[in-house]
Amino acid sequence: MDKYVKGLYASDASTAKQREFIVSRLAFHVDSFKEFLETNKDKVDGKGYFRLDLKRSMKDSSKIYGEINDFQPNNSKVTAKDHSPDRESSDLPF
Repeated sequence: MDKYVKGLYASDASTAKQREFIVSRLAFHVDSFKEFLETNKDKVDGKGYFRLDLKRSMKDSSKIYGEINDFQPNNSKVTAKDHSPDRESSDLPF
C-alpha cells in the first residue's frame, strides 16, 4: 500500500507575487485522485473524512507532497502496573 497521495499537486505560496494570506496552492488530477480515493476507501473515518498531511520534502524544501494520515489514537487505559510491570510495591524502600 502506498501512503503517498496520487493526483494531488501542492506548491508553496510564498513567492513575492502571491498574497500573504494564501498558504498553499493545490491542484488535483481528477482521474488519478478519484482512483486513489477508490483504492483507499478503508482510510475514511467514521465521520466520512479522508485525512492527509501536506509535507515538505527534506531533500528539496520547494517540494510539497501529500501523505495519508492514518493515525488511530489508542484509547485504552494504562495502569501503573502495566506501565512499570517490573516494579513490585513490596520492593520499594518506603
